[in-house]
Amino acid sequence: MKTKTRKAAPNERTIELKIRFFTNKLAKGNGHVVPKHAHGDGMVSIVANPTHGIMKNGAGVPFHSVAQIAVAVERVLSREGVTIHPGALMRYVEGAGSSPRS
Repeated sequence: MKTKTRKAAPNERTIELKIRFFTNKLAKGNGHVVPKHAHGDGMVSIVANPTHGIMKNGAGVPFHSVAQIAVAVERVLSREGVTIHPGALMRYVEGAGSSPRS
């Protein structure tokens, strides 16, 4: 079954995710931060976009290291029912084709 398309303004043609890194407890003193310093863990969440059927900001999915961000992104997108269509480089990296740069 094919999904129907809909008209979208330029700023509505993307699906936006928010990645937040925790910065608590890095500075001494309550309510203080160390500028440009963060822990390696945080949350990934999706931003509302009614054009794509994402009606409200989604609950965050935690990650516990920078290496886990991709897994958290996949979980957020999957939970919202977003289908990812692989580009040429993604197909190559996953071993499903010839080099996209040749």
